Amino acid sequence: MTGVAPNPDRWSLAAGQGRDWIAARIPHAGGMCLLDHVVRAAPDQLWAATRSHLRRPHPLIVRGDRLGAAHGVEYASQAMALHGGLLAGAAGSVTGAHPGGGRLVSVRELRLAVPELARPGKAQAGDGPDPAAQVLGVHVTLEAGDARQASYAFALGPWTPAAADAGLGTSAGAWPGEPPGLDTIWVSGRASVLLVT
Repeated sequence: MTGVAPNPDRWSLAAGQGRDWIAARIPHAGGMCLLDHVVRAAPDQLWAATRSHLRRPHPLIVRGDRLGAAHGVEYASQAMALHGGLLAGAAGSVTGAHPGGGRLVSVRELRLAVPELARPGKAQAGDGPDPAAQVLGVHVTLEAGDARQASYAFALGPWTPAAADAGLGTSAGAWPGEPPGLDTIWVSGRASVLLVT
C-alpha cells in the first residue's frame, strides 16, 4: 500500500498466532472465524492454515454436510481482512481490537477446481488417504492498494499433513523458511476490497 511504512514487529508478531488472536483482529467471531493459524505474514502476502473446513457443524453450511468450494472466497476474505488490518496498522491490530474491516467489492477470475472444500470421511481427488488430517492452506497476495482500497490474488488448497503439522504445532514460531506451496489449487481468484477506516 502506498505511503504505509512496513513495521517488521507487526509481521513477526503475526506469524505463528492462532485462532483467538485472529478472531480479535477480523470482524468475525466465534465459529465464523474460519482461520486457525497465521503461518507467515509480510507486507505483500499472508499465509494462513485451518482445519475448519472439516468441522461440523460449520457456519456456512445451510443444509446437509457439503461445504461448497465457492465458500473458499470467505476464507480468502478473512485472510485479506487480517492482512489489510496488519498492513494499515489499524487501531488495535497488534494490541487486541479488530480493525474497522472492509467490504468485498468484487471477485474476478474465480476458479473452482473441486465441487466442495471437504466433507469428513470423503476425500477430494488427489487428497491422499486421510482427509481428516488435511489442512487447508489460504494464501493472499496484495497486488495493489492504498489506505482506502486493495486488490488481492488468492489461492486455497490442501497442504500435506507433515507440512501442516509444522505450521499448526504448539510452537508459536513461524514456518522455517518459506511456507510450503499448496499441493493442489482448489480455489483461486482475485478480489477487490474497500477498507473501512
